[in-house]
Amino acid sequence: MSISGPLYRRTPRLFNRSKPGEWGLVWCELALERGELLVALDPDSRSRIATIPVKDCELAHVRSDGRDCIELTINHGKKETFSS
Repeated sequence: MSISGPLYRRTPRLFNRSKPGEWGLVWCELALERGELLVALDPDSRSRIATIPVKDCELAHVRSDGRDCIELTINHGKKETFSS
């Protein structure tokens, strides 16, 4: 079973920590049997951006730029932020 649909993803702040990341529309699919969140630029998943192992993530509800978001903390403290 999987759940899929469009979400906004905040791009990571690479070198400039004081500048917030930009929001971009991505296609997400939560593959429950694999325990992964697949993130792609299109619904066909041809241009996959990330595969996040959600079983090993910490999940938090945060507020960012006036949006209600979920924040996934992946190993080594890397964070991914998504919003509807």
